[in-house]
Amino acid sequence: MTSQNMEKEQPLNEKTYTLLPVDSIKTMPFNIRVESGEAVDTLAESIRVDGVLEPLVVRPSKAEVGKYEVICGVRRLRAAEKAGLKALPCVVREMDDFEAMIAMFTENKERESLSDYELGRWLKFIKQKYADKFANLDMMAKRLGYEDHAAVSLLMKHYETVEELMHQVSPNLVTRVTELPERVTREVRRAPKSIQPKLVETAVKDELSSREMKAVVDTLSLPDIGEMSTEELMHRAQQRVQQEREKREKAKKSKEASLIKALSEWYPDPLIKFVLERIGYDATIGVAKERTKDFLDVFICSANEQTLEEMWQNALKWKK
Repeated sequence: MTSQNMEKEQPLNEKTYTLLPVDSIKTMPFNIRVESGEAVDTLAESIRVDGVLEPLVVRPSKAEVGKYEVICGVRRLRAAEKAGLKALPCVVREMDDFEAMIAMFTENKERESLSDYELGRWLKFIKQKYADKFANLDMMAKRLGYEDHAAVSLLMKHYETVEELMHQVSPNLVTRVTELPERVTREVRRAPKSIQPKLVETAVKDELSSREMKAVVDTLSLPDIGEMSTEELMHRAQQRVQQEREKREKAKKSKEASLIKALSEWYPDPLIKFVLERIGYDATIGVAKERTKDFLDVFICSANEQTLEEMWQNALKWKK
């Protein structure tokens, strides 16, 4: 690839881009994303097959002539490096530090791909580094597209909570702790300090929703907990977790039963039975495979669009 070709602007996804050498692109000192090796590996595999489908947004480096800093697309850069690409499509924009940080936030927030931990981490960084840009949290919230300062405050508090607790949980759970929703850690903070790390681990392992965590913490807010040891508190918490898990499974089975009933109104029983057997469904225990619900949803949604013969052929494919 010649230098001339690498500088040529071309259309891509209704934008223009410039092909830049991968080794000329570096990250900014502060990146809004917390890098995940697993996510990069997955994206690298996709890039090997399909290439980079969305250009990076970069700015010329102030420190090095001919170099660029990534504003949006750090994960794509890491994945491209891993995939062995020599050049990347980039949209080059002139921005100062503050403009770059705002653009980084806006682009990633619109994609809805940031965790609450990443949002809180970034908001706290912006608040500290650019305090002169915002008279108060309300102004900051408005500038960044939040309704009021409460949302900003809660996200920053979430970040602080995760930072405190992530060093007190099993090392293999740290990454998953950073992926917890803000509403879950909000409930965890209501619990006695001594068991908060264990509650966070439980939230991760059992994939508790904020409603379920609220129910768990509520059982630890009774008058008699002051005399309980940490072990007794966790025992009570685990009992409530089990109750919530059973309620979840009951609701899940009820929904599956409704889906199957709906199927019976469209298709003959032998076909439904055949499909369910192939995906490992057992009415006595519920789902044997994670894909059951998704499959049944698709099955029903396609009812108006496919003939019985087409549905039968699709069912046969699932047998393979």
